[in-house]
Amino acid sequence: MVGKLFHERPPRLGATLLDPGCGNGEFIEGVLRACQRNGWPEPQILGVEQSPSRAQTAQRSFTDSRTVEIREADFLQSAHERFDYIVGNPPYVAITGLDPDERERYREAYATAIGRFDLYALFFEQALRLLQPDGRLVFISPEKHPHQVSQWREQFLAGAATVFADGPALDPPVDVQALHAKIGELTLENDFLERALAKAGGSSAKR
Repeated sequence: MVGKLFHERPPRLGATLLDPGCGNGEFIEGVLRACQRNGWPEPQILGVEQSPSRAQTAQRSFTDSRTVEIREADFLQSAHERFDYIVGNPPYVAITGLDPDERERYREAYATAIGRFDLYALFFEQALRLLQPDGRLVFISPEKHPHQVSQWREQFLAGAATVFADGPALDPPVDVQALHAKIGELTLENDFLERALAKAGGSSAKR
């Protein structure tokens, strides 16, 4: 994951990185190890985690770090800044796992919340809102995701203004061609990285 994230584009001084569902902080640890091993400057890292217990575990892990902040929050309902890198393992929660109020709230806020949507689609949409124009996003995705990403891509391009209307204000306005290029660069990892998830105990893969 980290290798894909920084391939031919290692972090520079002042770079920012987001893990939107950081769990106990496994991916953040991987980023820090890669920076130390390669002599790269550590980016300013924000880990967002909705679970209080996992957020507290991550906070304890990075107590002495000057470059890592762990924020207990719902990534899909919180305001965030823009980032140069976004990496993570979105939760795979089908619509059947949401209560009616949650479904309605997400449908009002997210263009990808249509039909029998899954939360990981919303994570993609929110992450793209927060990605810098030349940024890079790497998410673990289920095997079915590559078939859906084409649909999302067309949806983003056909209604870019709608997709981004509920996110943080963008200045300048969304450039559809730039958005096309950015989505085209999106790196998908279909291997569930069994060793990484085994280390995490599956905590960050399931909500």
